[in-house]
Amino acid sequence: MGLYKPTSGIISIGNDNLSNINIQSWRNCIGYVGQDVFLFHSSIKDNICTGVKSVDFDFLRRVCKYAT
Repeated sequence: MGLYKPTSGIISIGNDNLSNINIQSWRNCIGYVGQDVFLFHSSIKDNICTGVKSVDFDFLRRVCKYAT
């Protein structure tokens, strides 16, 4: 993601040096999936539906069945 600049050597993306790339454009192409598992201090429904604007019961049931 280019969060740190190397103190020696280079970081390359393909044949391009990361320092020559528009870092904001590069970051727009990256997704981050954390490895830490945690639960919010809330309901199971709220933990499952984090970031989902509207959830109906059928959707929630399908997600729970898929997770088991």
